[in-house]
Amino acid sequence: MLVAQQLAPQLRGVQKFKHSPSRKKNQINQKKEMKLKTTSTLAASVMAALALVSGANAAQISGSINFSSAPGSGVTYQSDLAGTPTNTQSNAVGVKSWGTVQVDSRDGDYSSVAPGSVVTMNATPWIFDPSTPYTPFWTVGNFSFSLSGSAITTQAPGALVVTGTGVVTALDNSFEPTAGTWYFSSVGVGTDPDNNSDTPELFSFAANTTSVAAPSVPDGGTTVALLGVSLLGLHGVRRKLMK
Repeated sequence: MLVAQQLAPQLRGVQKFKHSPSRKKNQINQKKEMKLKTTSTLAASVMAALALVSGANAAQISGSINFSSAPGSGVTYQSDLAGTPTNTQSNAVGVKSWGTVQVDSRDGDYSSVAPGSVVTMNATPWIFDPSTPYTPFWTVGNFSFSLSGSAITTQAPGALVVTGTGVVTALDNSFEPTAGTWYFSSVGVGTDPDNNSDTPELFSFAANTTSVAAPSVPDGGTTVALLGVSLLGLHGVRRKLMK
């Protein structure tokens, strides 16, 4: 009995010694997990900051592009919302059909579109009286234009001018959506390609879309601050991992 009492403290020490490495290993694993969580969090913060910076650097679209009816083609007009054809611009409320529309010229950011490219006029028919929005209104190359609204500025026998506003977008998101204007002009009498009075006459036209990039607005140092926070976070991770 006396021997057992004397050995008891030593046995407890042995048991404590046996369990000590396990606890130390757990502590090391916990520290590693904390470092991994910290690294993951900071990495996510860096990615978010870089995404914001990338978005802030996207440019708006600048330039103009001109369309017209292709040779031997032209638009037809309708005199009411039901689609009744008309052979005069004076009572037209919309373009009933576009025929073949092509790019005549372009400049600025639209220079990637080749002259002669066929334009897809998505608004068929295009009702301009009353003003009607269309998304998209036309598409060609990497660009698309959505018409917000339009107004007749000139309407008479042999003359029709309609102007409008909208937004130009890049299909590959390489530019920010940019405000743009629409100008449509049809001057002259129509032609009857098959000399059949039952066939709507074709009218030539010219059109233009111009987009002007808005002046860049300083971000008040937000971009720099985001990058600074990201760099400080990475520096902290480096110090933690070196300990």
